[in-house]
Amino acid sequence: MPTVALFFVWDAIAVARDIWQYNPRYVTGWDFLYSVAVDEVVLFVVVPVCALRTFESARGVTGR
Repeated sequence: MPTVALFFVWDAIAVARDIWQYNPRYVTGWDFLYSVAVDEVVLFVVVPVCALRTFESARGVTGR
């Protein structure tokens, strides 16, 4: 959750300051709080979960 919160705040600030925008071609068009795309929030959850699962799987296979 700290990762999700950190990147969410980072994105919200960047979008609010017009530092970057989401290309409508590559997102669903649904916004979460502070105009952060829902796709981005899902990415913030999925990537760390996949990384942890990969790490734990590798650890289980190697026995370390």
